[in-house]
Amino acid sequence: MLYFLWERLGKAATISIMLVLLFTNLLHIAPYAVPFYIGVNLPAFSWKYPKGKVTKVIVWKSGDHLNPISYVDEFMYEITHDYDGPLEGICKYINQHAGPDDMVKIFYDNYAPIFYTNRLVLPKKEFEGPILPDWWIFRGRDWQYRLGQPNLEDVYRPILEREYEKITIDYPEIQWENMPEPAYHKFRTVKDAPRVIIYHRKKTYPVLSLEEKLGMIKGIWDKNLN
Repeated sequence: MLYFLWERLGKAATISIMLVLLFTNLLHIAPYAVPFYIGVNLPAFSWKYPKGKVTKVIVWKSGDHLNPISYVDEFMYEITHDYDGPLEGICKYINQHAGPDDMVKIFYDNYAPIFYTNRLVLPKKEFEGPILPDWWIFRGRDWQYRLGQPNLEDVYRPILEREYEKITIDYPEIQWENMPEPAYHKFRTVKDAPRVIIYHRKKTYPVLSLEEKLGMIKGIWDKNLN
């Protein structure tokens, strides 16, 4: 590409074009801006989940987010400042406050607690019988927004009020920790979002070891398989 431009446009034009591509978002918005300005209306994207239920997700639509922006100052801020996301806060809190035999249940983005804590993290769908997790994390209203389901905190409100204490930690409750997607990426810690909420069971399992808890879960799995 550089050789092609250099041969046909010359040194000054090539350098100017490369600076525009490197230090602005023009390359990213071009596929959407060009159709818009020539009068072509691009449709919004949609995806199906679950079981054929359509949830519309407008990623780009003609005329939206078409202003050229330079991110150089944002990149400089990002690499020189700490970024705090919800999963970092959850893992730090669990590592500091959860007992070695505690069970943790998180309904969304459970991979980070699995790999960044050494606690037992229950599978998303595991909630039956006598098993109440020591720590319960619902991740805001993501379940409700993405899957069209009731807010899980409202569903389990009686249990939460009876069995758990509500703990708010100073980390933003946003959908993802961060993503390399220009339409979502956060260069700075989000300050205007709700804070992450973690529920801690008031009554622990003082007589149950981790092995016994795993046995309880295995019993439920065996029952479901049979």
